Amino acid sequence: MNIQDIDTPAVIIDLDLMERNIAKVASFFKGRECNIRPMAKGHKIPAIAHKQIEAGARGICTAKLSEAEVMVSAGIRDILITNEIVTSYKIERLARLSKQCDVKVAVDNPKNIEELSRMAREYGTEIGVLVDINVGQFGKLDGVLDRCGVLPGEPAVSLAKKVTETKGLRFLGLMGYEGGMGRFPEFEERKEATHKAMKPLVDTAKMIRKAGLDVGVVSAGSTGTWNITGDYPGVNEVQAGCYALMDLAYRRLEGVGLENALSVLTTVISTPYPGKAIADIGQKGTCTASTGSGGGMPEVMGITGVEVQKLNVEHCHLLLKNPSKEIRVGDKIQLIPYEVDTTVNLYDKMYGTRNGRVEVEWEIMARGLSQ
Repeated sequence: MNIQDIDTPAVIIDLDLMERNIAKVASFFKGRECNIRPMAKGHKIPAIAHKQIEAGARGICTAKLSEAEVMVSAGIRDILITNEIVTSYKIERLARLSKQCDVKVAVDNPKNIEELSRMAREYGTEIGVLVDINVGQFGKLDGVLDRCGVLPGEPAVSLAKKVTETKGLRFLGLMGYEGGMGRFPEFEERKEATHKAMKPLVDTAKMIRKAGLDVGVVSAGSTGTWNITGDYPGVNEVQAGCYALMDLAYRRLEGVGLENALSVLTTVISTPYPGKAIADIGQKGTCTASTGSGGGMPEVMGITGVEVQKLNVEHCHLLLKNPSKEIRVGDKIQLIPYEVDTTVNLYDKMYGTRNGRVEVEWEIMARGLSQ
């Protein structure tokens, strides 16, 4: 089947570009003490996660327990859930999952540690734990990085000790998140800010080791900082998520150096007057950004002189300014979305293409999962 035969709206992956992105990141980490642990929430497809692991990745990350369950059902056995799991229902599911694979989870609260321990002991299992460090307190950077996590320093040391003293849990190390660096499009400025965020994380790891505990994992990073955090001394795991598929938000950051492999396919349904066209995709088919992340319109791929003006719920408004090809009703156009994570989550299926032809159809198995 040719790309032009796919009904729209649809999500398309250029397999050559995706494989090139995966290979480039894998090559960067080869021979380093630091490794890549891809965040699967960007693609939500076990087959892509397997490709990343085959290229050398150290397991995967997921944002949700439900995503981890999908990945385990597809044969992936090394998973870090980068969120706190706190409800009784989810903790029980986590304990069951830990009997099938090596699953790790983030913690930042003593009560949560006790609840995880109780369920692990009830199921006769052991759950791996990373203490989540809030690295967003440095310089009060407008709250960009200020998310979950215990404060660095003594509060984190105390929590790490509690984990090691609690049955049913295995203290593995620390996790920090400095992914909100998109506000620094210039590489050197982003590098400076990332280093400021990583310092309290790595310094805390040193404090915990000085207290006599082993810190095997120091995990951080994002697609926007993969080649910055990946070079920071003391960090040995990078949680980049969108690097395989990419989006406009990351492509516009200097120095990320990866290609847009994912697009959404749409059909022109109306040309109401010269200079205007309407396509059959809107806010339900491509996301401009997650809440609070700024954002932007998608970009038309492969045609100059065509610009996305705005998105309604079901319609895409295209401005035609001397386009490099005539735009007619029935034509299919590919758009590069501003944000890949939330766009992928809107679809049931993804088409993997090579040289314009469909090579594989993947069910987006972990989409729509909120738990």
